[in-house]
Amino acid sequence: AIDQAKDNLNGKETDKSGLHAVVDGAQEVKNSDAYKNADQGKKADYDNAVKSGQAVLDNPKASQADVDNAKGAIDQAKDNLNGKETDKSGL
Repeated sequence: AIDQAKDNLNGKETDKSGLHAVVDGAQEVKNSDAYKNADQGKKADYDNAVKSGQAVLDNPKASQADVDNAKGAIDQAKDNLNGKETDKSGL
């Protein structure tokens, strides 16, 4: 925490590019079978993680730790999506 506080004092700009990428990619994830066919709770977890990530992006005072944590939460929620590919072979 002290190192983080020092970093904030050094005037280093918070890098939000990785978080931007996963938030911007959310619609693509929502169009995937992994999302569409996932358990409702896992979809909700993903949606909430993306919503929280957007809030961090919108916060001009967000620290690098905030950004990294939000991206990690979205990545984890995406990995937890358990929808299987729709089997269309019987059509």
